[in-house]
Amino acid sequence: MRYEMMLPYQIRTAIDENWPVVLPLGVLEYHGEHLAVGMDTLAVTRTVEQLEKEMDKLSTEKWYLESAKEASKELGDKGEKLVLERMRCLLTPNQ
Repeated sequence: MRYEMMLPYQIRTAIDENWPVVLPLGVLEYHGEHLAVGMDTLAVTRTVEQLEKEMDKLSTEKWYLESAKEASKELGDKGEKLVLERMRCLLTPNQ
């Protein structure tokens, strides 16, 4: 289920049932004349769409990074912490 389409009670259900969260992350980079620059993210997004048919999970908006080199610079060893913090912000209901 897409996070931005969820109603508050659906978010509470996802939290209570401990649904996994999927963050579609990809890069925009040149692959040659035969592929779109967003191919990496398009493949990830399609995979997430297929997963939605098979399991209860929550997915967020796509994140684009400008290149694999930029992605490794931006995420590096801190990638997991960055993603977890982003998910915490997304899933924490405003009070």
